[in-house]
Amino acid sequence: MPSTVRSPEIAGYRSAAGIFAKSAELLRWPERVSVSEAAERHRRLENPGGGYSGPWQNWRAPWTVRPMDCLGSGDYRLVVFKGPAQAAKSEIQNNWLLHSVIYDPANLLWLQADKDLMRAYVKTRIDDMIRLCPEMRERLRQNDPSADTAKMKLFAGCETMFLWPVKKQLQSHPAPRFVIDDFDRVPEDIEGEGSAIGLLQARQTTFEGYEVGYVGSSPSLGANRGIEAEVAKGTNERWNWPCLECGDFFAPDFERDLRFERAGTPEDARSSAHVVCPNNGCIIEPKSKEEMNAAGTWIGPEQSVTPSGKVKGDLRRSSTASFSFDGLAGFTSWGRLSELWREADLDFAIRQDEKSLRTFFNTRGGKNYKSKVEGQEPIDAEALAGRRETFRLGEVDPAVECLTAAVDNQHDRFEVEVKVKGWAADFESWIVDRFSIRQLADGRTNIDPSGRPEHWAVLLERVILARYVIAGTEVELPIMTTAIDTGGLENVSANAVRFFHLARNAGVGSKQITLIKGGNNPNAKLLPAPTYLEVDARGRPKKTGARLWVPNVNQAKDILNVRLRRETPGPGFIHFPKDLDEAHLDELTAEEKEGAFWKKVSARNETLDLEVYNYVAFLRLVGEACDLRRVPKWARRPRDLEIPPPANAKASDPKPEQPAEPDPLPNSTVRRRRRRR
Repeated sequence: MPSTVRSPEIAGYRSAAGIFAKSAELLRWPERVSVSEAAERHRRLENPGGGYSGPWQNWRAPWTVRPMDCLGSGDYRLVVFKGPAQAAKSEIQNNWLLHSVIYDPANLLWLQADKDLMRAYVKTRIDDMIRLCPEMRERLRQNDPSADTAKMKLFAGCETMFLWPVKKQLQSHPAPRFVIDDFDRVPEDIEGEGSAIGLLQARQTTFEGYEVGYVGSSPSLGANRGIEAEVAKGTNERWNWPCLECGDFFAPDFERDLRFERAGTPEDARSSAHVVCPNNGCIIEPKSKEEMNAAGTWIGPEQSVTPSGKVKGDLRRSSTASFSFDGLAGFTSWGRLSELWREADLDFAIRQDEKSLRTFFNTRGGKNYKSKVEGQEPIDAEALAGRRETFRLGEVDPAVECLTAAVDNQHDRFEVEVKVKGWAADFESWIVDRFSIRQLADGRTNIDPSGRPEHWAVLLERVILARYVIAGTEVELPIMTTAIDTGGLENVSANAVRFFHLARNAGVGSKQITLIKGGNNPNAKLLPAPTYLEVDARGRPKKTGARLWVPNVNQAKDILNVRLRRETPGPGFIHFPKDLDEAHLDELTAEEKEGAFWKKVSARNETLDLEVYNYVAFLRLVGEACDLRRVPKWARRPRDLEIPPPANAKASDPKPEQPAEPDPLPNSTVRRRRRRR
């Protein structure tokens, strides 16, 4: 039978009218739509973990409307927004991108604080926005693999490149628009080329008259720097809302207006939270917040608002529209804001570290934190001398849980201080010993830490393996760990590594020696992870070799400054022995803070440095939470030791014992300790 051949089906041709209509659509003048209106038309939010999901609604964040519309108005070359985290700062820039893609196409450069943040932002924020917006998806270039990547989104007429702050990224990319996200985390000077704003504005040169940029950030660099300085250059508007009791408008200020139980628990703070009207003292309850925001408006420094909501006066003339938004008006409830503030206060009271307060002010309040250390009168050495107590050098107070030691290298000696820190789980500490090692045991050979590595062996007996008797007992307490400075003098770092191996061969545990070098980055972590000082034959870090800790010494000295000012025993208080030399007390006051750094004002500051080293050594093992359960069992005061509690002791829940662990002390020392127990 002959095979049956089917004729191919041929799609019908489009009509001429259809083709003309489609072509005419491309020639239509774009509809004039504001950024805020475009967001309400096209933007959808999806928060599967909680929070609002659904179409963007301007009434939920009314403070974002004017900054968004300034970006599309053509009246400003720069829009700057300072505010707390989770105040929709990023949504302003996201909605601007949506508007640019759909209604006002133009190329855009988008700068994140680093490469990892850039990739994460594109993946979690930009890609999700495109997925949820069909109008953006259909404008992505088709059949082009490079049109939808982590570094680039190519829409019809709108190419968006995502960058991070390195010079190479900011060259050869002309564009009329830019975004800088999290501005205060971007380097102030990018590889010596200038600020991020200046570099990106240089990319706009050929688009004069059409250029515009957006800069958003929580503040973190301090007064008159970063985002705060940029806000001050522009219209400098603040969000104002009305008191529902008296009708007067005011700019919310969480530091001034938020009230709660300041002496209670965080839960007490949450339940008692309210706002006091700064104009007439009206009590405003949390339920009023949404209504107040709905009636809010942006006001410049030379403007005011009548009770009816009418703005009077002229806005400052500037090519930069700038906005400062307080966390009191943001998404965080007043109860939660109060709870977090109280938690930060308590954290400072216990640890004397301003990190929690700084984080709260910057990210929750939207305000630069003013350090408690700045502007204070220098500590008086005579006042410290007046606080000396009845115990003597070499004595260990019965309240002590464990000991640390610190060694500072000088050209002709080792400076040593053995010090107990916060062993009541609150960093309370005692200076137990303070001495210099200038000669070897023969009494004739002078110490040379830099030129004679064999001299370091003196530290084994004099410091590492030293023991101190707990007052009123026969119990000897060993040194848990010793911090040794490796900076400054030539060859000291190499000699410290040699000593580390000498000590290990003598049976000393690796955690009993903490090699440190002071870091000069005031924004670094208090105690970052250590680095390895040795590599194997293949150039890989030697895991069993010496490690180096580089603490943030400026932050450590901030903490120490607060502790030295404490006048009554308790968290962070430092106890001084009656026979501590006044010269050593003078050394504790040898530096003063200038800006972000501590500067020497006296020639000798060894005791101050030793305080910092001891704190670092203690942190290495117990952490910033001062968890004494992490103190090795062999280094603790015996649990069965019957000693009356000190006068300032506080009742606390018993801590669980750590699992048994090998004793790292040399065998002879171990036997002596066990016999005495």
